[in-house]
Amino acid sequence: MHIIKTTTFRAAAEAIACLQPDPITGTVTVDQIKIAIGEHLDVWPASIFDDVAGDDEDGEQ
Repeated sequence: MHIIKTTTFRAAAEAIACLQPDPITGTVTVDQIKIAIGEHLDVWPASIFDDVAGDDEDGEQ
């Protein structure tokens, strides 16, 4: 279990609740939710770790 500040949790929930649906499909995409979680809670999938870890200080590989 991970405990975070209530204000942080509420801000993330609000950001997810306010996501705008994709104009073509009319739904909120999984990627939109992942980005909102990452931006507000700093929780990212392990799959991006290799991409980030492979970058040097200038952001280039």
